[in-house]
Amino acid sequence: MPKHLFQIGVIPWNKGAHLSEEIREKISNALKGRKPKNFGIDFTFKGRKHSEETKEKLKIINLGKKQSEETIKKRSLALKGRKVSKKTIERIGALNRGKKLSLETRQKISLAHKNKKRSPCSEETKRKISEANLGSKRSTEARKKMSMSSMGKKLSEETKRKISEWQILHPNKKFHDTSIEIKMRELLDLLGIEYLFQVSLEKISLVDFYIPSKKLVIYCDGCYWHGCSIHHPERTILTRERDNFQTTRLQELGYEVLRFWEHDIKNMTTLQL
Repeated sequence: MPKHLFQIGVIPWNKGAHLSEEIREKISNALKGRKPKNFGIDFTFKGRKHSEETKEKLKIINLGKKQSEETIKKRSLALKGRKVSKKTIERIGALNRGKKLSLETRQKISLAHKNKKRSPCSEETKRKISEANLGSKRSTEARKKMSMSSMGKKLSEETKRKISEWQILHPNKKFHDTSIEIKMRELLDLLGIEYLFQVSLEKISLVDFYIPSKKLVIYCDGCYWHGCSIHHPERTILTRERDNFQTTRLQELGYEVLRFWEHDIKNMTTLQL
């Protein structure tokens, strides 16, 4: 290797030595605005890609290393405002697909999202999210997990009102018939009574069955979702308040209301009205 390269500092003679903050700052200030001279060495790295062997070596070198909080902040500030290309997003997604995050990492992400002040989604964004989720079904296990995670959390009066209004104003939304609703249908059909299924009443509730001739409302309450005191006493306080309110309001308006528990419907052979 030519000696002059060491002398001018292209190849450091003290490679591996730890430089103090003061010296590094001096070097940085001295080199500010200067362009490197080409001594037969290609300094342009833009567009170049590491070979698989180099990538593997870098991976081994950096294995187990943790970046300081200061470095993470600097990198975050440097990347702030930059837009990631679709190709990069796809690559990141492919790399992380199937990976399970540790509990500590998930808690950190959750806290970061909680503390982040997010501006409300635009109508266009809401529409895109809605279209993306259209037709997707959550498993019973996933629904139970979501329900358990929200246990104890109190919704604001505004949120409650919005949820209630949406459910009432969408009476034509298709809900999957549960086994107890199918059983109740069969029992009503045997009686030969005309009824309406999942109909919105008085902007109060979306009822399971409504018999206009008797002004009668029938609810089929699932033991888990409605907090049966026998099978799911831990959920009773959370759900019964809403159900009692709906029953009382409908009764005040002259409707007769019958509520049947899931465990009772499953044992029914006939229905007396």
